[in-house]
Amino acid sequence: MMVAGAYGLPEFRMHAFFWGARPNEKFPQYPLPTHDLIVIGVIPLEFEMNTVAWSEGQKPELEKKLLLEDAISDLPPVSSKIS
Repeated sequence: MMVAGAYGLPEFRMHAFFWGARPNEKFPQYPLPTHDLIVIGVIPLEFEMNTVAWSEGQKPELEKKLLLEDAISDLPPVSSKIS
């Protein structure tokens, strides 16, 4: 399970990724989180052991958390006029 916000997306949703490989191939390491995030809720206990995260006690330097405002602040204003 990977939290989208931990990888630079302005959202908090858990995503499950399924990897497959031939028996003679080695899986690459899952990428560790790169961004701080706003924590909403908790990880369901069923997935706790399958969550990609930094080890407890580690203090990595993460990029700042991204919010919806960060994603849409540069969009042009929308007019409510109907043409």
